[in-house]
Amino acid sequence: VRIALANLPYPASPDQSIALAVDAARRQPTAGLIIIGNEVLSAKVADANTPLLIQRVNEAGLRVGEVAIVPD
Repeated sequence: VRIALANLPYPASPDQSIALAVDAARRQPTAGLIIIGNEVLSAKVADANTPLLIQRVNEAGLRVGEVAIVPD
């Protein structure tokens, strides 16, 4: 997340930087992922797809806010 600090006294305090980062994160579009599969839910199979999917969603300009894993 890039934050413009032009209107702040330089250097910005840690509290100001955190507040700006939180505000920017709130404005960034988010996505939720639903992973369907008994094998993944029971941990019988390692979930290799979710990390890749999160990366691709982030590359598309979205932040993944939640991942839910549900049974078949």
